[in-house]
Amino acid sequence: MNLKSIPNSICELNNLEILYLHNCKKLQKMPDDLGSMEKLEELQLGFTVNTWDLERLPESISFYSLMNLCSLKKLDLSRRQISVEDFPTDFHSFSSLEELHLSANSKLIQLPTSISHLSHLKHLGLNDCTQLQKLNGLPLRIQSLNATRCSALEKIEDLSKEYEWLYKIWLPGCVKLLNNQENERCLDKMLHQSFLQKCAAVGHRFSIAIPGSKIPGWFEEELHGCDIALKLPPKWNSQIMGFAICAVFHGKWFMGERSPKIMFTIEIDGKLIPADSEVDFINAATAATENGNIWITYIPFSFIQNMYCDFPRADWSRIEDNHVMTITYTGIKRAIRCGAQIVYKQDIESIQQGRTSISDYSNVETRHLRGSTHSYIEKYTTNFCSIVSHELSL
Repeated sequence: MNLKSIPNSICELNNLEILYLHNCKKLQKMPDDLGSMEKLEELQLGFTVNTWDLERLPESISFYSLMNLCSLKKLDLSRRQISVEDFPTDFHSFSSLEELHLSANSKLIQLPTSISHLSHLKHLGLNDCTQLQKLNGLPLRIQSLNATRCSALEKIEDLSKEYEWLYKIWLPGCVKLLNNQENERCLDKMLHQSFLQKCAAVGHRFSIAIPGSKIPGWFEEELHGCDIALKLPPKWNSQIMGFAICAVFHGKWFMGERSPKIMFTIEIDGKLIPADSEVDFINAATAATENGNIWITYIPFSFIQNMYCDFPRADWSRIEDNHVMTITYTGIKRAIRCGAQIVYKQDIESIQQGRTSISDYSNVETRHLRGSTHSYIEKYTTNFCSIVSHELSL
């Protein structure tokens, strides 16, 4: 916590892959030869939410002292105060960077144009950047964008158009986006069925949260409250790709509150089928405006099958007609309205042509799970929760 500088001798650790300097309040200077650490993949220089007094924001660390880290994949500068002018005009020296965390930066008004040079960037964290006004020029391969509670954000580009790999967008609490018709059109395009179907076509999950309070019209099942049941057609397991789910939440949420969860309960022959794992589907706290936030997610059927690994795959065909799958939103904040829609194979056949799979980035929090039976589920940025703790009223 009291570390003020890093000795130059640390650069002699040629095989060091992770350098964790989180919550070092007094640290302002990095070694001049840091770029010589050719195997360094992760550098943590940020702060956690409760570490720093909001009245005394931490000083910035110069980006130029981090240049030439050619193997760096993750850089965390959360709560470091970095203005646009302090970013390098050329990010090519960060050619391997996959994750960049800039959350809670009150000096960031817009992203530097040079950020588009990060051709391998997959995740960008901008939560609580309260002065951020414009969001555009993202790297084309971006997969996950977190910009929750950016209260000054008033301009975004059409994220549904050029970003082919984007499967997670979090913009709850960005209330000013609703004050502009052009922004509203961009938000509306994110809610189109075709945007979700791009992920469904390659069997990938999808998650989006934006300001709003109206469930899109393409959801066939829509109910008030937080419970909804989907009736499954005969031979449904050979026809579907997955399930699209939508919910509207009201009220303000703050960091530390429990995130929404989904409860899947499958009933067959009057009995409930339990799942074998329990994982959060949303791993980030969210914020809601007085008008509410819309959350839409897509869950591939193959993902559910992997979760119910003890249930014979051939038996899925027995769940027909009068049997239902119930989806319930639980947690501190309950949905006031929800919707569900089955995504069929025929819905995406035309999209599948020419589409390739999306390979997820691996975030540090779950790297230790590699090789375990749970790594398939837990490695995702947005995770899935299957809880069968009690029978629901259908």
